[in-house]
Amino acid sequence: MPLEVGVCLTNYGDVTSPEASVGTGRLAEALGFDSVWVSDHILVPPAFGGTFGREFLDPFVCLAYAAAETRRVKLGTTVVVVPLRNPFAQAKMLSTLDYLSGGRVIFGAGVGWDREEFEALGVPFAERGAMTDEYLDIMRELWTAAAPAFEGRYHRFSGAAFEPKPVQRPIPIWIGGHAKPVLRRTARLAQAWHASEIPVEEVAEKYAFIQGLASPAPFLTYRMYLRPTEIDPAPMRSPAPTFEGDRQQTIEYVRSYTERLPIEHLVVEFVVSTARDLRNAFRWLAEEVRPAL
Repeated sequence: MPLEVGVCLTNYGDVTSPEASVGTGRLAEALGFDSVWVSDHILVPPAFGGTFGREFLDPFVCLAYAAAETRRVKLGTTVVVVPLRNPFAQAKMLSTLDYLSGGRVIFGAGVGWDREEFEALGVPFAERGAMTDEYLDIMRELWTAAAPAFEGRYHRFSGAAFEPKPVQRPIPIWIGGHAKPVLRRTARLAQAWHASEIPVEEVAEKYAFIQGLASPAPFLTYRMYLRPTEIDPAPMRSPAPTFEGDRQQTIEYVRSYTERLPIEHLVVEFVVSTARDLRNAFRWLAEEVRPAL
């Protein structure tokens, strides 16, 4: 299978603007990318804001815009912090988006890491793993069962309709993160492991762990952060391990992952600060880098 490549619409930080969000999905599709992606946080506590910037657009609204202006690209979250929202509301938003887009949603899901955000929203940080497991089970039940019913620690229900169903039954779930509970969750219920920000050797080791738990195993995807020096972008604040380089250096860096790992879908996030730089980076990846992959 050829390597699928997606790009992040970058709905947060210094690049945040209507110009960076409206029309970028259409551009990504025109350039031949396979998917577009957005990230997620609801509140931005001081420590987080000082690192990433205070701006963060809602991922579901951004994907709705992207869905309306495209016809082919997949629409993904990388990743939604599952415990921060009511599972029924999340299931309905994702189901609606999948229904209206013709079955293009990928639900990238994670447990979250920012304790301050959890505390500000009144969500118990220590229970985020258990909440995520239950919420994902609820969503899959709502998406697939003719008469959904569930009994768990946080929610129980039966007898109510959840319609219309998404086109995909169920919407594919890609689990992000790399702690042992995350890997077990991936093996139990996900279609893919959505790895990010870790060295090649660690990806291989952790993916082998997943493969040992599930047969067939979820497939492997990876998100990487790039700053292409050839377009001279103004840097965006980001603590992510960003690779900076020209065309050939970037090709070699990407290949260091894709030629050593069975990655089926690569998601690229550009660490830039303006809408112009983001669009130029999309063109650079499509025209200068992707053909060599």
